[in-house]
Amino acid sequence: MKFGLAAVGKYNKRGDNWRSDTEDRALKHSVMSVRDGDYFASYEKTLPILSSELAALMGWESEKDYVYDYELTKTQISEIEKTCCLALPHNLTLFLTSSER
Repeated sequence: MKFGLAAVGKYNKRGDNWRSDTEDRALKHSVMSVRDGDYFASYEKTLPILSSELAALMGWESEKDYVYDYELTKTQISEIEKTCCLALPHNLTLFLTSSER
């Protein structure tokens, strides 16, 4: 499930690969959770990962996908934990969110 913003891609000098404007802006990707009835995050962890790496892990097909918020599946949580070498809580509903640094 996705929620939010917008981004545009560019081709590199050779024209064979795109890089996203989101990479130029250096997005910060975080995993967060909000308890029912609360307005503020009860858990938040910034991920040490590039947008392009996260795109592959999340199965994003377009640069526009970088800027939405996503409810994470158990498989996505597991992949993020392995890729980023960290442990995330498994007793909360977790969301992936991105923002400019």
